[in-house]
Amino acid sequence: MSNEENIREYLGIARQLAAQDKLPLLVYLIEMALIENARDLSEDRIVLESGPSLDYDLLTES
Repeated sequence: MSNEENIREYLGIARQLAAQDKLPLLVYLIEMALIENARDLSEDRIVLESGPSLDYDLLTES
């Protein structure tokens, strides 16, 4: 799957979730970007590869 196809797929999923939960689309786009840029999804936390240091604790977000 090409990069453009991946982006279109993620955007489609984000749009569906935003409509379903009646939340802004931006919320889901940010979450997907964080997950996509994560170093290791086997960890309990997501750490961004670049940019400012930002940890997202998956255990406290439910």
